[in-house]
Amino acid sequence: MDALDGLGLDGMGLARKAGIDPALFGVVESGILVKEIIQLWELAVAESGDGAIGLKAAQSFRPSSMDATGFAMMSSPTLLSALERAVRHIGALTSASNASLHRTDYGYCLAINLMPGIIDVQRQNHEFVVLSTLKFLRWIAGPDLVPSRVEFMHPKPTESTLYAEAFGKLPDFNAPHLALSFSEADIARPLVCANAQMAILHDQAAEQRMAQLGSAYNTLMVRQFIVQGLLDGEPTRDAIAGKMGISSRTLQRRLQDEGQTFHEILDDVRHNLANRYLGNDKFSLSDVAHLLGFSDQSSFTRAAHRWFDESPSRIRAKLTGRDSLTK
Repeated sequence: MDALDGLGLDGMGLARKAGIDPALFGVVESGILVKEIIQLWELAVAESGDGAIGLKAAQSFRPSSMDATGFAMMSSPTLLSALERAVRHIGALTSASNASLHRTDYGYCLAINLMPGIIDVQRQNHEFVVLSTLKFLRWIAGPDLVPSRVEFMHPKPTESTLYAEAFGKLPDFNAPHLALSFSEADIARPLVCANAQMAILHDQAAEQRMAQLGSAYNTLMVRQFIVQGLLDGEPTRDAIAGKMGISSRTLQRRLQDEGQTFHEILDDVRHNLANRYLGNDKFSLSDVAHLLGFSDQSSFTRAAHRWFDESPSRIRAKLTGRDSLTK
């Protein structure tokens, strides 16, 4: 949204039109649905009349967007190790995409599969993701990093000079996949922030994030619908199944196949959100109970004791630092 604002568009307004609820921004558990991302880019193109808006938006990419995956990559000893971590931990960023790394005549090729089985080509999203990825790699490996090959699946646009400026070379278009390749020399680059001990900790954080998100489609969808529905009270399995267009029994069976139950997912989402809300003083404890979909404060208090073994007020004091002031 910030990137679109920087290009003179109303990023938040476009998000709303695409069906994205701005109230969920910053709430890790919410996620953004694929159809909403596609709609957002289409609206941005229609509003700006600029087919290259994805490429231009990527110029505002911030390294912090990479979250736990980015920290694990930047702690790696070499660029090769960082790319291996990117492939291993991409699930901490999204469950709608995957990546692979293999050797070719051009060196090492990082192939990115965005939303496979959902949409084959969405030019603006592809360009935003690939250039953002390269900008992050330049941030950890050096600004002079130029890929040996850049591949896009869409046809060659007329404004091709933008690509040479952004990537340091003209990409190959109409390629079978989306990819960045790097030479043997570049892949061996040592990273300035390499730290073996921190890499282990960041690996653990990324793995925990993937476990929270769930790599399975139905688990992810249920988590997203739960977050979106909490403001209306405690979501039920029947209601979520209805939003997914399946029966409650079918949803139960699919979640069981993924090693989950609806109530376990609901409880985990609430637990994670409670950490976030209790650490923010702008929400009263009754506000937090409401945001988590509890019918009353006492139900929230019982859940907090189960999650943290302490009362909500005590947890808030610890998260906001007031606890240390009383000692």
